[in-house]
Amino acid sequence: SCDCKMAASSMYAGKIGGYTCEFIQPVSEDLKCALCRYVARDPHLTSCCGEHYCQGCITPALEGKKPCPSCEQAEFTTILDKRDWKKIQALEACCMMKDRGCEWTGKLEGLEAHLDVNTGDCEYVDVKCTNECDQPVEKRNLQTHLSNSCPKREFTCQYCNFKATYEIVSNDHWP
Repeated sequence: SCDCKMAASSMYAGKIGGYTCEFIQPVSEDLKCALCRYVARDPHLTSCCGEHYCQGCITPALEGKKPCPSCEQAEFTTILDKRDWKKIQALEACCMMKDRGCEWTGKLEGLEAHLDVNTGDCEYVDVKCTNECDQPVEKRNLQTHLSNSCPKREFTCQYCNFKATYEIVSNDHWP
């Protein structure tokens, strides 16, 4: 059974740092980034000491021409560790929205597709209101929000049949 916790930051926010979701089985320490300590996202191996880092974690050191964070060697390169990448993608994870009620579990390689707000099947992810009211709404509640609680939904004044958004009719139209 999976004991997922909602991460403080979105798993895919900027794709920097490791995977913040929890996994069904304990994950080997050598699949974790030496900087963020999460399971490495796009694991890169350093040429100097062979340490593993998320691509997003090690890129600032490379771009800033800083020494290796592990061994302090001044110049180094990295390469994607395809063997570990395959292992990581095969890890069994649970949805980051489990705290909201999602019961999905599967290989990590399928989690991003599951969470995609446009094409994924997770009903618990926040989506943007199609009326652009700026309120976060869980995908499963979008139709109810659009019909009943969105301040920008179409609304008709019950007294004069004036049509505008609920926000305008309720705040500006009638005293």
